[in-house]
Amino acid sequence: MKILIIGEWYSSNLGDGIICENVEKIVREIYKEKNVTIDRADISLRDGFIKNSEHIVNGRIRKVNYIRNILYKSEYLTYKLQDIKNKRKEKIKKICNHSYDLAIFAGGHMIMPYFSFQIYYFVKYLVNSGTKVIFNACGVGEIKSRILLNKVRQALMNKNVVYISSRDNVEKLKKEYLIGDKKLLVKKTYDPAIFTNETYGVKKDISSEVIGLGIMNLLDEKKEDVIKFWKSIIDNIEKQGKRWQIFCNGSQEDYELACECLRNVKTNNSGMINIAPKPNRPIDLVKLISKYKSIISFRLHSHIIAYSLDIPTIAIVWNEKVKFFFKDLNLEDRCFEIKDKPEDIVKKLLEVESSKYDKSIKDKQRGIIRNNLMIF
Repeated sequence: MKILIIGEWYSSNLGDGIICENVEKIVREIYKEKNVTIDRADISLRDGFIKNSEHIVNGRIRKVNYIRNILYKSEYLTYKLQDIKNKRKEKIKKICNHSYDLAIFAGGHMIMPYFSFQIYYFVKYLVNSGTKVIFNACGVGEIKSRILLNKVRQALMNKNVVYISSRDNVEKLKKEYLIGDKKLLVKKTYDPAIFTNETYGVKKDISSEVIGLGIMNLLDEKKEDVIKFWKSIIDNIEKQGKRWQIFCNGSQEDYELACECLRNVKTNNSGMINIAPKPNRPIDLVKLISKYKSIISFRLHSHIIAYSLDIPTIAIVWNEKVKFFFKDLNLEDRCFEIKDKPEDIVKKLLEVESSKYDKSIKDKQRGIIRNNLMIF
């Protein structure tokens, strides 16, 4: 049995790679008696992780990352810059020129403008060889461009798509993306990264007294406001006599902002390394978060990793997908926004720092993820 797993395997936002590696492990376990062979396909067509030195030229973020940020903001440019698409098209066709029994889009925030053409061409060429396709645990975003929207709809409604599952907005998925006569099976599921502790064999450091502060470069917020927010959070943590450390999920942009935040902070944290080294591989991020007693963070997968390791976490919400995750845990009271009072955020963290997650909810979520991936 041959399976292709498609996802952001080599994204610098390492939460995406963690999704893919978790799905790979789950699938191997499910189909271990079928002599399964698994191939990987990076949906952005990277060949591997970018080395640290390749991220920056003359102290500036590489131009490719700048362009990508523009693409997130402008669907029109996403469509017009199809010199990129044309190169992708041939690469995707070559990847799909194999006989696969099943192709799995691993998950993550895939239903969005940036991935529209990749999704369309992967499905198109996989279907040519009769491959069954599933979309697993996909996050549902907003696509305003009619051209891109139709590309995604055509892919999702293809006759070889067995089902699609979402980790967050199932109703939005049904209403905006699934049209036509085909009655496609739509399932509610959860993010595969909740298996992280099992997949990587990592346990939390129960002796730690350090609070992790997960920083993210926000496109919709002024950098000065983000720095001011973290400075206030750190001031409130230190008033409580607590130790802290800044970290990021692997993005170079996030790490540069983290360094800038640190330069704006006067700390009483004597003897502490106040910023963690930037993780370069998924396992690095998992090990990093495992060393914290609790975290306050923006990035969704910092919370999911913490959840898998039974580390209490407080979310600063920048996207509704973060709210969906905490809602599924009945822990919406742990969600705050950047405009909220830092003292309230830190107070809530200290309230939940010794708490544990509901094991019955976690076991149920894991069972649903496994069952959804078991189609043969």
